[in-house]
Amino acid sequence: MAATAARRTAGMVTKATAAGRGRNQRVHATNVGTHVAKWDIGIPLQYTSDIVRSMTGLESTATGLRGRTRRAILDAAMSVLAENPSAPLSEIAAAAEVGRSTVHRYFAERTELIKALAVHVHTLSTAAIEAAEPACGPPIAALRRVVESQLDLGPIVLYVYTDPTITADPALMAHLDTGDEVIVEVLARLSTQRPTTPPGWARRVFWALLQAGYEAAKQDGTPRVQIVDAIMASLTEGTINADQA
Repeated sequence: MAATAARRTAGMVTKATAAGRGRNQRVHATNVGTHVAKWDIGIPLQYTSDIVRSMTGLESTATGLRGRTRRAILDAAMSVLAENPSAPLSEIAAAAEVGRSTVHRYFAERTELIKALAVHVHTLSTAAIEAAEPACGPPIAALRRVVESQLDLGPIVLYVYTDPTITADPALMAHLDTGDEVIVEVLARLSTQRPTTPPGWARRVFWALLQAGYEAAKQDGTPRVQIVDAIMASLTEGTINADQA
């Protein structure tokens, strides 16, 4: 899906990312029309997800015992790093119920684990979008299903799209900026088309609201249903009552 290079500072993530999307926004053509990056990134178009999948250690699918162990480590990293981005590998190993040496056998360096985690989270996000079937049924209900599915991933998404190790890798960031094409199509059907609206604005707003939702859940403990309602109300009704101005 879609990153700013802002540091993941408590209470400032949403502000930093929202500001970042106003700078150097990348627009390119895809098979669904004008496409704006989910997050603020400038990536050469020659980078593709195939490059990411060919990078050592970044394959997100594996089978057998080794595949299950690798998945356990990545799932543990999701939960541990979402709470503490600077957590040591020993803490991730403990959460995965493996030894630290086992983690090092799968990911020789911390950076390798972080990049693999990014691909893992993107794979889960894309699968959740597909499972939500955003192209089926009334579009408002479809968008709500997508919002619910993405919120279920939790605050690890904030980490993935703001960690410097990830944002400094253009091939990886290009890969992360895929997977939401069907959402873009739904948004395009529903969005108001004003001449002054920047290209890809609806997509940018959609992911910004999800970021706000992740932050509300992590920092304020806001109930999931309340976050979903707030996101959908912001999408369909806005946040300002002009009659009270």
